[in-house]
Amino acid sequence: MGVMDCRDVAARSVSGSRCRARAGGCLAVIPALFLAALLAGPVAAHSWYDADCCSAKDCAPIPAQTVVITGDGYTVTLNPGDHFLATKPLTAFFPHGDENLRPSADGDWHACVIPKSDPGNWYTPGPQSEEYIKCLYVPGAGA
Repeated sequence: MGVMDCRDVAARSVSGSRCRARAGGCLAVIPALFLAALLAGPVAAHSWYDADCCSAKDCAPIPAQTVVITGDGYTVTLNPGDHFLATKPLTAFFPHGDENLRPSADGDWHACVIPKSDPGNWYTPGPQSEEYIKCLYVPGAGA
């Protein structure tokens, strides 16, 4: 089958047809749309993460069973697979009223894990080469 003009409606509906690449043609638009969707997707999904916690790059939903609530606060234990940046078991305690407890905007638990590769990893209480849980997003009014 020959190359068809993208402006021809019939040509666009033919399965397997290829459109002529030219300024403003459909082949030039497809990569741009894919790139825009790729870049916008994660940011739009959880744009409510606080910039001072992790700038939407280190936060992710975590399973509810990784959080234990006590009278003193919240203990979070993440294993690899519970958070995309947890490469080893991580545990953190957040007392009630801690500045790193945040309200969850979607009703689920979320944690911010600062990876050991982060050059700004100076917050950690231990060696700078270790990853750690910086913030915990709490569902409901529990923050």
